[in-house]
Order: sequence, then structure tokens, then C-alpha cells
Amino acid sequence: MPFFLAYWKQLALAGAIIIVFGFGYYKGYEHEKLKYDAHLAEDARLTAIATAENDLKVKQANQVSANITKEYADAVDKINAYYKSHPHIIRMCNAASSSAMPSTSQSTSGTITAVEGTAEIDAQIASQEIAQCQALIQWELGQESIQ
Repeated sequence: MPFFLAYWKQLALAGAIIIVFGFGYYKGYEHEKLKYDAHLAEDARLTAIATAENDLKVKQANQVSANITKEYADAVDKINAYYKSHPHIIRMCNAASSSAMPSTSQSTSGTITAVEGTAEIDAQIASQEIAQCQALIQWELGQESIQ
């Protein structure tokens, strides 16, 4: 007990310093905790917004793909009907006649020359290829329009 009586002023000062430091530490912690909770709430809000925007973009992309698929089937049917009513339109070179490059070039005189070995193409395959190209162009344009 004589130790406490001899050094009571120093012990009181040390206790006061510990209390002031502890109070300041608690207030700092409380302030930082509020900032951290606000930061977490802001992150959750931004994540929800980004998720909603992403879901909307995915939905729009799927809708574009579904529309193009439907339009592609319709276009193939229309082109097939057109080529059935006009069978003389499609002709192409017979690829089976020669797979090698010719040794001489075609005439450049400006006159139209007949191509050797012409044959009919399958109209259904041609119409599907044409419709597929058109559908792919439309799909790409639709995908680019999604912001």
C-alpha cells in the first residue's frame, strides 16, 4: 500500500491517459465501422445494379437470337418457294469437271463467254445458305445494338 500512496499522482495520470486513449480508440472504431458498413451497402447496391443490367443484356441477346432463328426459318421457306417457282435461275460451274486451276486465264475481251460444265445446284441448299447469311447479318446487327 505504501507504493500506491507514494505514486498516486503518477498512477492517476496513467489511468486518465488510458481512459482518454481508450475513449478515442472506441470513437475511431465506431466511425470506421460506420464507414465500412456504408461501403458494404454501396457495394451491394452497385452489384445489384450491375447484375440487373447484365440480366437485361442477356435477355435482350436471347430475344435477338430467338427472333433471328424464327426469321431464318421464314426466310428459308420464302426462298425455297421462290426457287421452286423459278427453277432456271440458279446455275453454277460444275466443280467435278476439274479441281485444278486452269493454265490460261479467262478472256478479258469484254465479251461474255460460256462456262464449261454448268450444272443445276440444289435450290434448297442455296436458299438455306442465302437465308443463313442474311440471318447472321441480322443477328450481328441485333447484338451490336444491345448497349
